[in-house]
Amino acid sequence: MLRKKTKGLCENLHTTIRGQETAVDLSWVSFLAGGHLLLEGAPGIGKTTLAKALASSASCRFKRIQMTSDLLPGEIVGTLRPRADGSGYEFREGPIFTQVLLADELNRAGPKTQAALLEAMAEASVTVDGVTHPLPRPFWVVATQNPLETQGVFPLPESQLDRFMMWVEIGLPGAQEEKRVYELALKNLQATARAAAPEALSPQALSPQALSPEELESVRAELARVHVDPALLDYAQKILEHTRNDQQVMSGISVRGGLAWLHAVQARAWIDDRDFALPEDFKVLAAPVLAHRLRLHQGKTPHALKKQVIERALHEVAAPK
Repeated sequence: MLRKKTKGLCENLHTTIRGQETAVDLSWVSFLAGGHLLLEGAPGIGKTTLAKALASSASCRFKRIQMTSDLLPGEIVGTLRPRADGSGYEFREGPIFTQVLLADELNRAGPKTQAALLEAMAEASVTVDGVTHPLPRPFWVVATQNPLETQGVFPLPESQLDRFMMWVEIGLPGAQEEKRVYELALKNLQATARAAAPEALSPQALSPQALSPEELESVRAELARVHVDPALLDYAQKILEHTRNDQQVMSGISVRGGLAWLHAVQARAWIDDRDFALPEDFKVLAAPVLAHRLRLHQGKTPHALKKQVIERALHEVAAPK
């Protein structure tokens, strides 16, 4: 029943985000698996719309934070403020207390503000003045960054990148799909008679069929039961080891990265109506899950070069039959 429902929601996502089939499919895997997502792409091509649509797919509370260089950590996690009666201080929750958090243009935030997300992403909690506050369940972060900007940005450190299950790139849709976006936008304008142009299709259109947060938690419990053969685990470990020994690599993929890969594979198999993983699952998800975790000797390098390291490992390590 849950599989059928999630398939319908994924199909609706493809209708909402036109011409981005691969990005939508990968994001859906990350969402169901509970792994945080980093979206990279130019402004105005659907990153925020995708994040909102994913949140609506599970009836989750959604908040967006526009990251800027002067944003303070307390403006994200929350602060202590004096009580009105003067009896001490009380904790005021920040916008991070939600179920789906969009950190828009994450690399515009300073290192301290970026670090404020680390505990939340790893532990689903925040600590203020020595007191730990649990975040709502489920808790999921989707962050965006613009690859074209070089001024006023702070590249994400390895520890931050390693918290994201996937790095998914979003490009411009094909000509026909782009035209279809415009047609749908005009149709929506005519239907609603609004003066301001809405998005092509509102993510709220997904709500009637949405998963409840409890159903999403049940889906994630089912993912854990997807069988991964020991031969596939051996294959995955050899791929990871190959990247660590690559001459271009200064810092290889962590164990956390390997675990994220495994969880994403289980999600992809489940979405594909299988209770077992295949080598193809590992191959398809290798670059989105692993490439951003690499640090090459050349220093700041294009993401495409990191993907080449992963592709080389997939080519040179034989998959089990």
